[in-house]
Amino acid sequence: MVKIERKATDSAYHEFTKILTSSAQLMAFLNQSDFVKARAKVENETV
Repeated sequence: MVKIERKATDSAYHEFTKILTSSAQLMAFLNQSDFVKARAKVENETV
């Protein structure tokens, strides 16, 4: 069971990193992410 979950996690991570190959794409994704904005607000940081 753990192997199946790990394989799924690795697969999702691979797809995610494949999409966000450049730092510019990564920053664009992070800047529009409500979750990141909310977390930054909690940590008293600006995104």
